[in-house]
Amino acid sequence: VFMRRQLQHIIKNEEFLTMIPTTEQGVIAFRVESLSCKVSINQENCFQSLHLKIIPDNQGYWQEEHILVLQKFFDEKVVSPPYRPFTIVGFCRLLNCPPDTLKNLIQLMKFEVHPELVVQGNLKWSVSLCLTFPPVAPNTFPVGQAGIIGNKEKTLIFMQLTRCNLPPGQDPVSIVIPIVYSTTINQTTLASLQRELNNPALHAVQQHLIRWNASNMTPGRCSIFPAIHDLLMNLTLPNEPGFNMGAAGPPGGPGGMAPGPMGQPTGPGSMPPGTMGQPPGPGGMAPGPMGQPTGPGGMAPGPMGQPPAGIPYPQSSTS
Repeated sequence: VFMRRQLQHIIKNEEFLTMIPTTEQGVIAFRVESLSCKVSINQENCFQSLHLKIIPDNQGYWQEEHILVLQKFFDEKVVSPPYRPFTIVGFCRLLNCPPDTLKNLIQLMKFEVHPELVVQGNLKWSVSLCLTFPPVAPNTFPVGQAGIIGNKEKTLIFMQLTRCNLPPGQDPVSIVIPIVYSTTINQTTLASLQRELNNPALHAVQQHLIRWNASNMTPGRCSIFPAIHDLLMNLTLPNEPGFNMGAAGPPGGPGGMAPGPMGQPTGPGSMPPGTMGQPPGPGGMAPGPMGQPTGPGGMAPGPMGQPPAGIPYPQSSTS
């Protein structure tokens, strides 16, 4: 009931959402971009949760698999405990992304709602989309608020990468990366936050994406999924064998890793308490200070999700 009321409030207050009148009992209907959405009480769960049904305007553009992944992501990651209204706002902002951008993000969502695909694909890293801002740079982004900022030209989204497919007994390492996708030049890069880039792990991500962009740009094909998928397949951190020292950032502490504001490991296989060491929850977020849902590491904008100084993209008209 709480999340249902919050959704009604969000639809009224977010200008990119439009309420659709309906006579269906217990159903909230709204539109975002070219998608019509219906949220109802989930009868399969003793009426204890909400279920999303999406009907696209252009049935030919969207594959059935895309819609099913979005619906599953909403049911399992957005309106599940701990119940946080800003996760709904973040999800709705995802739906408001340009269609090609959203399609690429859905391909990443598949790894989160179907984790067996990570193993089947032999990926080095799993990925979770952060729907609220994690506490990586709290002076820049308010922790816990909706973690997606974007317009028709650029989108900022945080992703949590967690090392997987490790030998038995080896603890996984997680990092949070702020990704900016530019629609106009079709480029996927790390957000330029100079202080946080003193972190060797983030600098390794930045250099990896720079190399990928230099050799893999395909005109007409959105670069988000292929760029991030390459990270999931091949990203090597400074404390791992095979790391390219020539592309590295500043040296870190033991094993090449040093503590930093982006929540990177303080030592091989370990994360700072209360940030990166906690298991992800809805939308890829983990409990943070004072119980706020945060993705390990993270960032936060100005008032009501507006872009901060230092992020090189226009202010969102929808934040």
